[in-house]
Amino acid sequence: TGLKAITESLETNNSRPVIVHCVQGKDRTGLLVMLCQSIVGVSDDDITSCYHRSDSAMKKRNAAKLPVQTWGKLDRNVFAAAPKDVMTDTLAMLRERYGAVSPGYLDSIGFDATWRQRLVQVMTLQPRSNL
Repeated sequence: TGLKAITESLETNNSRPVIVHCVQGKDRTGLLVMLCQSIVGVSDDDITSCYHRSDSAMKKRNAAKLPVQTWGKLDRNVFAAAPKDVMTDTLAMLRERYGAVSPGYLDSIGFDATWRQRLVQVMTLQPRSNL
């Protein structure tokens, strides 16, 4: 999984930064970063605010009148949005289905307590500003 790759990369590269990205910076990236943040104890409010930053970036792009790519009938302005309620609902769904993000959901995807401990250890070795 992505979480295992991040953990192993941080362990191997002496806690150097890891770049996680996708097309919009909110879907795969947002979920993976949310899981990492959750594991190290970041609050839901902070996770949601961090996720929502992608929304602000897209609005700035639109204000600058940069070209917006269209994919068939999909409105990229809507698709690119990262409203806070999306992450709030995602966190709520994980808790409803699995009892918790950690350990519930993470155990179900094979990121067990040993992996979580390794990630916390390597992430907390370096100064944290905005996880």
